[in-house]
Amino acid sequence: MGVSIKIDSRFTELFDAFSSSNKVKFLTALGDLELSKTKKRFIDQVDPENRPWVPTVRKALDPSARILRKSSNLFNSITRQVQGNSVFIGTNVQYAETHQNGATIRPVTSDFLRFKIGTRWFSKKEVVIPQRRFIGINDETGKSIEEAFQTIMRKILT
Repeated sequence: MGVSIKIDSRFTELFDAFSSSNKVKFLTALGDLELSKTKKRFIDQVDPENRPWVPTVRKALDPSARILRKSSNLFNSITRQVQGNSVFIGTNVQYAETHQNGATIRPVTSDFLRFKIGTRWFSKKEVVIPQRRFIGINDETGKSIEEAFQTIMRKILT
């Protein structure tokens, strides 16, 4: 299980006036825009509303550590895909949803979770992973989408 967002046109009737190739170009451009904004959030360590992510224990132990970037697997897995009249931005990384939405992890087969961070071992009855949203559309992106749509519509209608 992973995380994705789907961008649909709010202007369905107008969008239908696009040629097939223009639809794909438009949706690809929108997807690329949101994909670049999502990747930048990993660099800036902020959510879609530009709020800083809650620091991790690893970051507390090592101030130079990057949040959600230990291996960069999650960062590198984020892609965009155009399907029909939609574009999807997402990842199939299993733990992505845990970070996107937050979660409480409890042991299943023992009394404690046991894990290592850096050189230290920890035993906990539960671990709360705070929400660190990295995928999502904010007001700025919404405005960019509307501006791009209007630009293309002007080209089609002139």
